[in-house]
Amino acid sequence: SNNLSPALKEIGNTLENTMRLLFGDTEDPYGTEWKELSDITKARRRDGSDKPLNDTEILKKSITSNVLNDLSVEIGSGIEYAAMQNFGGKKSEFPHLWGNIPARPFIPNATLPSSWEDEVLGIIQRHIMQAN
Repeated sequence: SNNLSPALKEIGNTLENTMRLLFGDTEDPYGTEWKELSDITKARRRDGSDKPLNDTEILKKSITSNVLNDLSVEIGSGIEYAAMQNFGGKKSEFPHLWGNIPARPFIPNATLPSSWEDEVLGIIQRHIMQAN
């Protein structure tokens, strides 16, 4: 069939889970370790953890995917501060921050990591084989 939705849904779910694993590994999609927390941030943690972006797991759990018009899939977070955590921010630009926030990317850039690409291609290949 020409319906891409099942493959796109599986791709979305797979990449959601792959992105969530980055929080446990505290690294970006390309294997670079996230910057450590500042002492100020560590002192403010509710759980006593010193792992970046792992205090409440709200951000990690917010990662979702949506199939759009049966043609593409988007994956990300709808949480207001997700972009700040992914790209970082300077206190000079965002006065409400208690300090500069280093980028801790969990969203891949335009080039997927090769292992992620392999997973996506494998899903597509399987769906094509099942359709024939």
